[in-house]
Amino acid sequence: MSQRKELGDGFDPRKPHFFKVIVADTLRDKKLMLPSKFVREHGGPLSSPVSIEVPSGMTWQIQMVKARTPNADNGGTKNVYLVNETWQEFARHHFLKHGHFLVFQYEGGSRFSVVIFDGTNGMEIEYPVVSSSSSSEFTSVYPFFEVVVTEPHLTKCNMRVPKSFADKYLEKTQMVKLQVGDRKWMVTASRTKGRWEAVRLSAGLTVFAKENSLEAGDVCCFELVGREDGDQLYKVTITKGN
Repeated sequence: MSQRKELGDGFDPRKPHFFKVIVADTLRDKKLMLPSKFVREHGGPLSSPVSIEVPSGMTWQIQMVKARTPNADNGGTKNVYLVNETWQEFARHHFLKHGHFLVFQYEGGSRFSVVIFDGTNGMEIEYPVVSSSSSSEFTSVYPFFEVVVTEPHLTKCNMRVPKSFADKYLEKTQMVKLQVGDRKWMVTASRTKGRWEAVRLSAGLTVFAKENSLEAGDVCCFELVGREDGDQLYKVTITKGN
């Protein structure tokens, strides 16, 4: 029981998993083949595009093709590839290079959750986010981080804190205060341990999101401006998406 909790990030050892290592052929051919055994056992419901969610909460719709091998028995077996510009965009966005290690969890239908590891140090990567309304020019004298709101943030009621910020300022699970204008909300910053270690804003986030009318595409900037009653106090600036 405790081991499953430590996996965190929504990864469930009871669900089908597979991994893929990025190699030279993957980069050259601009496509990624799913394992044949996974396709035989679980590929029936797969249809294009497939949905891939990374721990930042961003979800990608990636084109998929099925191709039969010409010399296989019984008319050939199906190879399944992630292809085209949608796969290339995903690879470019996450700076995938030779040796990167991707762990896929099959969520059913045509949906996957994916965690990406750096092949040089074995550590999980920082997941970049983009938005047409991103406040990338935001500056502050206080430590801050930005999150582009996605549908999974709203439906799953949690929001991942960037690792570089969390490792420096959120070393353990704790309550934090989020302030917008004169109003404040208590939210849990929950740190999960183990292989999928991460910090997420969780309990209390649903109320915060609802009362601030957050929508997918909005950009939230969290500034750590100090403490109040022993809790970290974050001033939150919300930039509405298009």
